[in-house]
Amino acid sequence: MAPSGISVPVIASEAVSSDDTDPEAQRAAELEQRAAAAEAEMQRLLQEEIRTLAQRDREVRAHEQAHLAVGGQYAGPVSYDYQRGPDGRLYAVGGSVAIDISPVPNDPDATLQKMQQVQRAALAPAEPSAQDLAVAAQAAQQAATARAEQAQERLAEDEGDGTVSADPLGNLAETIEDDGPDIEAVFNTSAADGPDTVIDPDLFNRAAMASYQSIEQNANLSSLLDLRA
Repeated sequence: MAPSGISVPVIASEAVSSDDTDPEAQRAAELEQRAAAAEAEMQRLLQEEIRTLAQRDREVRAHEQAHLAVGGQYAGPVSYDYQRGPDGRLYAVGGSVAIDISPVPNDPDATLQKMQQVQRAALAPAEPSAQDLAVAAQAAQQAATARAEQAQERLAEDEGDGTVSADPLGNLAETIEDDGPDIEAVFNTSAADGPDTVIDPDLFNRAAMASYQSIEQNANLSSLLDLRA
């Protein structure tokens, strides 16, 4: 109890209800939250881009290494196309391997073996590109030419032995027709490599077009073609 004659001051409560909060402070807090959310979303998008680039890098390298491993002595060094990621690293987003499709002079047997290896190299990746399929078709064409030369050599040997076929031209035509550069045969060879291999029809059409355009320009064709991812 206070002594007589002495007044006791009444102190007002300092507690402020949420309704009395400064509107400017509320807006500042909201802006800060939005900025933090935007920063988090940006980081998420950057990480997603990095994961996408890293996956593409692995796919491209595996693709080109498959060409290189099967192509052996006929495949050249790998060349990569790079893209710098948000983290500053370079990622391979494309690549190519040069492969020799020139026939072995005066040796159809060696040419046939070489073209079969080139075709296997072109179809080695899990998902051959349209360019890969076009190169495989080129190799199939060269292989067909080599088989025709083999047939001609056999005919010449038969003539020398006096055992010429009754219809040598017909036999030769059958050989060329059976072993001709059919683009579908290239796809069948690819499918035979594994039961899960599926060729996109659009990819088939683009490969066929690329193959036929290359055949039309065969007179100026370089002995090296690129297998691209």
